[in-house]
Amino acid sequence: MLERYRGDVRIGAVCGFNFFNLQSDKAAAYHFSRHMDVWGWASWRRVWKDYDVDATKNSDKACRMIDGIDATPYYKKFYKGLVYAIENGLSTWDTQFALLFMEKGYLSIVPKVRLVANVGLVDSRATHTGGYVYWAREWAKAGVLYDDKEGVTLPVCCDEAADCLRERMEGAILPRGLTWLGAKCPPLCGMLSEIGVALERVAPWLFLI
Repeated sequence: MLERYRGDVRIGAVCGFNFFNLQSDKAAAYHFSRHMDVWGWASWRRVWKDYDVDATKNSDKACRMIDGIDATPYYKKFYKGLVYAIENGLSTWDTQFALLFMEKGYLSIVPKVRLVANVGLVDSRATHTGGYVYWAREWAKAGVLYDDKEGVTLPVCCDEAADCLRERMEGAILPRGLTWLGAKCPPLCGMLSEIGVALERVAPWLFLI
């Protein structure tokens, strides 16, 4: 992908993480997303040269830009929350990279299955991600990609359906509520995960509201 799209200025990065293995064209090996996910990624000098770790210093400007992106209300609120968290001392670099993608309108290349496992999400010793996240058990598993369209170059356009569904799933009240409860009371984490899995089977719509 780095070689194939190195000269396409519409593409900002190649990612190895697909949060929920979502993709509209199931036969393709990858799709394009407006999101920049850094749990396994690569890019080019032409993109990185514009990266600015101080992009959040003017929080009002950053939030106005976020308001103008094509995303669900939850996602806009999520990113604005990160901007204000950085303003209040959060040490991070990836929010600034995501802001660059918003500013430039970059797309990222995302595999149809998750190729990277974030094991830190299920390890309490992790520096930044240790704790409880409802989706952690799923995100700590990686798959294998079998390219059914070897060598085929896809039209460069965002998979809006996959992006919107991913945002709805991440922003859904139930998994965020389970995550909040697990963080407040760690001994309940195992039980909360089992409850969530059971509800996913019988009422999957609860994970979309």
